Amino acid sequence: MAIVIILDNMKKINPLDDLNLRKFYDELYKREQEENPAYQIYDQLRVNYIRQLINEYGERVLIIGCGARQDANIFDQRVYAFDLSWYAVNRLKKHNFLRFVGNSLDIPLPNNSFDVIVCSEVLEHIPDIDRAVREIYRIIKPSGILIVSSPNWHSLFGLVRWIAEKVLRKSIHSSGQIYDDWKTLKKYTSELSPYFKVEKIRGVWYLPPLHYREKGLSASWMNLIYKAYSPLENYLSKFLPAFGHLIILRLRAEKQS
Repeated sequence: MAIVIILDNMKKINPLDDLNLRKFYDELYKREQEENPAYQIYDQLRVNYIRQLINEYGERVLIIGCGARQDANIFDQRVYAFDLSWYAVNRLKKHNFLRFVGNSLDIPLPNNSFDVIVCSEVLEHIPDIDRAVREIYRIIKPSGILIVSSPNWHSLFGLVRWIAEKVLRKSIHSSGQIYDDWKTLKKYTSELSPYFKVEKIRGVWYLPPLHYREKGLSASWMNLIYKAYSPLENYLSKFLPAFGHLIILRLRAEKQS
């Protein structure tokens, strides 16, 4: 049976990081959104690439921001997982995880605890990213592996968002997120150093935006397009990772034993 722990040590660090932010994510994860076929393919690609980047699991693994996606399917072993939202954490009840509600700015776990940490599409939603990165660095073991990912400004999605913001003269955030600071490879690498060193990079999704929330092409059309496109996706992911809609980094903790 999975264990659920609520560790509520949230501090007033940032105006965005308060009860209202937790309420926003609770409402987001309470809704049952139907994922369109393009999004399902995209998210499966994300999970597959993360799994490929983790070639050494170790005994202790942590997922930060377990959310409503398929991150739980990355691992066969029992892992730790937390999210700011109770509803996100509760979605993992079918998995044999030690899961808890927590805050990535004050992670309630001991120093040097984990061999592998996965933090996928999370850091772009944290205004005080430096503090979050330092907390991850604190709890990861020396030479531990960190996997992070973020939507990428240097992509077709980034271009569409940039044009839309210029035309509408306002910021556009995915799923109505309160804070949505997309990265570039250069920016992400800068934010994660000097705590972590990049070892590998993969890009995900080089097609135009074919999925937006519940909207998108039909399953038959999307499967046809992806069947023809998948060899190109694999090539671009390896050789032009900095231009995928999503950039995934595998990093090594720069700390001594």
